Amino acid sequence: MVLSSGRQRCVVAAIDYCYLCGKSQRRFEEALGSAANIPASRVALQSNHTHDVPLIDEEAHAVIQELSPQSPPVHDEAYFSRVLADAANAVRTALTGPGTTLAGLALGEHAVEQFASNRRVIDAQGKCHVRWSVTRDAAVRDQPEGRIDPMLRQAVMFDPAGKPFLAAMFYTSHPQVSDGRRRVSGDTIGLALDLFQAHEPNVFPLYFTGCAGDITAGKYTTPDRVRNRHVFGVRLYDGVRGAFAKAATPQPVDGFTWHEQIIQLPLALIPQSAADLEAAVRGPEMAVGGKYLAAMKLDRIRRGIHTYPFRVVRLALGPVDMLFLPSELLIEYQFFARSLSPRPVLVSAYGDSFLKYIAYDAAFDEGGYEIEPGWTEITKGVEGPIKDAIKSVFKA
Repeated sequence: MVLSSGRQRCVVAAIDYCYLCGKSQRRFEEALGSAANIPASRVALQSNHTHDVPLIDEEAHAVIQELSPQSPPVHDEAYFSRVLADAANAVRTALTGPGTTLAGLALGEHAVEQFASNRRVIDAQGKCHVRWSVTRDAAVRDQPEGRIDPMLRQAVMFDPAGKPFLAAMFYTSHPQVSDGRRRVSGDTIGLALDLFQAHEPNVFPLYFTGCAGDITAGKYTTPDRVRNRHVFGVRLYDGVRGAFAKAATPQPVDGFTWHEQIIQLPLALIPQSAADLEAAVRGPEMAVGGKYLAAMKLDRIRRGIHTYPFRVVRLALGPVDMLFLPSELLIEYQFFARSLSPRPVLVSAYGDSFLKYIAYDAAFDEGGYEIEPGWTEITKGVEGPIKDAIKSVFKA
């Protein structure tokens, strides 16, 4: 989506990737910005975090190729360069065409039933038990949904004739329920959008995943991954379709404003030595996923990275605010952001995902998957600075 108003322009994009990290995220943002003749600071690029799709982190992947050349290649530069070129060409094509006048925007929201549940099940002693995407422990699986945001929100854009032409969709859950089948798949998102476009072929969908770091479908899934994709894809589609139907009364749009804040977050200490991490990457018995996590830490050590930029973008467009955040934040940050404005706030996470999981401070005492050193680059103490950064874009 390329928005132009007077001398202002921005690009907002969603991609069916698990993660884009570091240099790979920056290259993509720069390609889109260059094609639109704007700086990368005016681009919001968000992965939607399906799992059976690319995860591109060429800096860590280069470490694997260096130390474990016998491993299958994990970065295909020819492929990625082609994706960047195709995306940039799409922006240029959009800008050379007549475009569509955005005359009105309507917000619709609809609950997605029996999909999301909080992965962090906290017991009476304040300790976390993990409800995985497929949970066989009935005592954990059958606990209440926990803290979720059940609503799928949709900003639907209308042309001067009153016809919808674009729907920006925001829902907060890990979308995967069928991953691990050794095939590329858009999972629930792919099925839901296929159904939507079959009914609304003239409306372009953009799908964004919210702060879903601790939100999965684990309460409701079964081990039957093929069936899961169909069942949960239809449930997601019902939310998409319901929200679209409710977005029936567009309000005028008179330009947009773009607000950005970047802070430097301190990173957690790395418990392993460089030698230990090198051995892990070299080890023939280590699976490629483990090699990747070790390579990320080793790359940090080699480059002396002790802080990392955390970027917050707010796009105020007509009656709504769209908030674009990096990495895999827990839902606490989404509820916080939505509390800051009387206007509807539509939240997307999974921008630059170098930091991986970003928990709230209390989670480090509760335990759980999201605070394990292998899966996060941050530690206790970042919640306050992140919330202050989010506050700042709403004060602008």
